[in-house]
Amino acid sequence: MKLLLVEDRISRMEQFSNIDISKIANIDIITDKPFDNLILELDQKKHEVFDKYDCLMIHRSALTNLQRDIVKNHCELKNKPLVFFSGGITASLYNDKRFSFLNINSKDFYSPNFKLFTDEINASSKINLLTLQFGAKWKLNLLLSLRNEVNTRIQLSTIKRVRDLQINNMIKNELVEYFDLAWLKAGDLTEITESQVHIFYNKLNLLISESV
Repeated sequence: MKLLLVEDRISRMEQFSNIDISKIANIDIITDKPFDNLILELDQKKHEVFDKYDCLMIHRSALTNLQRDIVKNHCELKNKPLVFFSGGITASLYNDKRFSFLNINSKDFYSPNFKLFTDEINASSKINLLTLQFGAKWKLNLLLSLRNEVNTRIQLSTIKRVRDLQINNMIKNELVEYFDLAWLKAGDLTEITESQVHIFYNKLNLLISESV
């Protein structure tokens, strides 16, 4: 697996990271003059430079909105994981509806989770952006966050369709496989009953118990 890190402020990487990322064999870093060349290519709507990489990690603020759209379109077309990091991002946000996409604060991006993330890729040849976001206990953290959100929506009676549950695809697949909740894959606009919501909530608690 080949990863690309686009960082126009290399001093920040050196300040925040507790490892020498430049020595990780499967990561290419674009900075300085190569960064300027990349910007020129994006301005010409070229994105072939990304083709050989399995995951892109890019300083969000270094790109214009149009350049970001070109990158996101490339990743959606290739179903390629994308990370945008920036000091201006206050809360990490992961979305896997169209492709795996993570917005994360720069300091969190360069945290010790970065090594866990790359070690996991080297060991399994799988890219899991949730490890970068949450660390080794990514699954438990994700489940707890989901439970809190679902509990709030239950109290407000705002869960009417499958999409209102806002479930990560990985968790959805587990619930379908282990607890026979096939209706979760019936489509985002599928209406669900109050009984189904409570069944979902109970099964979610079971997954949390197994993950502790």
